[in-house]
Amino acid sequence: MKVKALKLGYYGERRIREGQVFHLKPIKVIRRDKKNGDLKKVIIPVEDQFSSKWMWDLSKGENPPEFPDLEDDEKEDPVDAILNAHKKKREAKQKNQASNEDSTSNQEVI
Repeated sequence: MKVKALKLGYYGERRIREGQVFHLKPIKVIRRDKKNGDLKKVIIPVEDQFSSKWMWDLSKGENPPEFPDLEDDEKEDPVDAILNAHKKKREAKQKNQASNEDSTSNQEVI
């Protein structure tokens, strides 16, 4: 089965990078029989090796989805992101408090 890596992954003892095209092949392994303890040969089919989390099956003839790359200037610095979120939260809280004070001052005393 011919596949394309959608993100970094590992197949066998190889690191596969995003965009690399490679082939999944049946893998022969030796397993111990649980009943009698004998060793036996087991073949793992390519369908069991396929992971939709990071692989795209090219044998279907469909094109893999494209994920846009963000330019470095478009990425927000994590520290700035935290500070901006904190600032927005504080401003919303102050605005909410101000609107509550306005609503209580407008009420008539009976």
